[in-house]
Amino acid sequence: MSIAPHCPRGLNPNYFVRGTGPGIVCLHCSTGSVRQWKALAERLENRYTVAGFDLYGYGDSPRWINQKMLTLADEACLLEPLLEKIEGKVTLIGHSYGGAVALASAKQYRQYVRSIVVYEPVLFGLLFESLFNSVISEEISQVKRRVERYLSDGLYGSAAKLFIDYWSGDGSFEHLPEHHKDKIASEMPKVLMDFNAVFSRDLSPSDLAGLNCPVLLMYGLNSPAASQQVAHLLSEKLPNVEMRGLLGMGHMGPVTHRDQINDVIENYLDRTCQILGC
Repeated sequence: MSIAPHCPRGLNPNYFVRGTGPGIVCLHCSTGSVRQWKALAERLENRYTVAGFDLYGYGDSPRWINQKMLTLADEACLLEPLLEKIEGKVTLIGHSYGGAVALASAKQYRQYVRSIVVYEPVLFGLLFESLFNSVISEEISQVKRRVERYLSDGLYGSAAKLFIDYWSGDGSFEHLPEHHKDKIASEMPKVLMDFNAVFSRDLSPSDLAGLNCPVLLMYGLNSPAASQQVAHLLSEKLPNVEMRGLLGMGHMGPVTHRDQINDVIENYLDRTCQILGC
């Protein structure tokens, strides 16, 4: 039986499961894949059951072909096969878009979630709740509009360059290998779907207030203002949150500073498992 009745049957996401012990489910950022979390899995598999999957349109998971707009709840449906496979409650770990999906999944499957670890979950819809955030919300809205315009003109490479340089700094896209540039360019239509999903207000303040499980919320002190501000807004709305701003890191901290982030995650998992008795 489907845990969430609205989820379609027969979903076939690509995922891995390795190790034994308390369950962990890892969610990658836009244009990423399950490979983002394999180093963490290798580190933890002797003590935890670690799973990761490719979100819609990335890696080897199916594309979103439904005519309706993709939502974070739709992405969360991909977790069902993993939740059925892993025994007991899980910790959801997510970066950027994957962090937004992790929070939506915790709302959808809260009875199966032990704790949450997120790095800059990009719930940009929160920015539109107050005029105080108008400058920041306009900046990220302009990025989204420019991506949309480039795609409508067939300029997939320009859309990819804009997207990567916004998150990683000017010139970052040009330093990528050509095959990596081509891959990201081909994924930009899904990136626009991701933007639409996180600009919506699927998670209301009351939804976030209802997530009572422990949450580790990380952000980089060198990140764009939009993702930093979302982190601060979430810290005010989540009832059981531990927030950490990390020096010298930007939005792609889990990739550029992988070992340092994995140290923080491992320590948090061990500490919360000791407290919660998992």
